[in-house]
Parts: sequence; C-alpha cells; structure tokens
Amino acid sequence: VSTQSTWDYYNNNKRMREIIQIQVGQCGIQVGSQNCELLRKEHGIGLTHLIEQPDDIKQRYANVCFNEIKKSTYVPRTLFIDLDPGTIDYLKSGATGKFFSPNSFASGKTTTGNNWGKGHYTMGAEYIDMIEELARNQVEQCDCFQGFLFAHSICGGTGSGLGTLLISRLR
Repeated sequence: VSTQSTWDYYNNNKRMREIIQIQVGQCGIQVGSQNCELLRKEHGIGLTHLIEQPDDIKQRYANVCFNEIKKSTYVPRTLFIDLDPGTIDYLKSGATGKFFSPNSFASGKTTTGNNWGKGHYTMGAEYIDMIEELARNQVEQCDCFQGFLFAHSICGGTGSGLGTLLISRLR
C-alpha cells in the first residue's frame, strides 16, 4: 500500500505542459504584454529574469509560460508580431522591453492600414515563413509542448489578417 497521495503521484510523474503565447498586431501586443506582466508577477519573477520571491509552487509552474535559461532565471515563452514596427519598438523601449528575448519579436516595415486583405494575402504572406520559423524555434525549446495562446484582434489588418493566416498555418 502506497502512502503517496494521488496529487503527489501526479506532480512527481507528469511532465509540465508548456504554452507559447503569440501576440499579433497592436491589440494583441498590448493585451499580450499585460498578460506576460501579470504572469511574471504571479510567479515572483523580476525584470532581471530572477525569482525575487522564492516559492516552490510558483517556481514549479513557472515553466508553463517561461523558459528557465539557467537555475531560477526565466524568460517568457512568447512571440510579439506586428507588420508595423512602431508597436514593437514602443514595447521594446518600455520598462518591460528588456524582459523579453530578442528572438520574441517580429515586425515588418509598414502598416496594413486596417486592411484584412493586406495582413492575410500580401504583406502578411511575405513574413509568414519567418514567423513560422520563430514559432518552430519556440516549440523546439519545449520539453512537453501543450499549445499556443493567441492574442489578436478580429478587425483591422495585422491582428485579424496575419493572425488568421498564422492560425491556419500553425494548425
């Protein structure tokens, strides 16, 4: 008869499932960056990537949304994608910009002008292979990949057009 509880058995014998967050377009980036900030605070991770508030439970589950690059040093497992470089440049220059890996960003050179067709068929199609490669690299860093968490708008150009193109390609 084992004295180990079902909960302990589950925690000791199951690998942690990992999620990659993908934020597309201005709306997705603004919502997604706030989500990353909330997750960072929930897990006690400082802007220096180090655990500021040691807690076994918080650290155990930090690997769901963060890559542990060395002992107690975490980087978000996320991608920020926009065809307009302004939103990404704004995020990079902000207080939390240095918290993200340089490989977490992909941007174009011009805006889609709130045109779904440009995001899906023309401008977005030019960048989709590079974006898929970034996503593939993120997946390869996972031990037990669970899935993607998307944040994008359903109107406009990049978030909706490129967002739907990316979802259809990653399916």
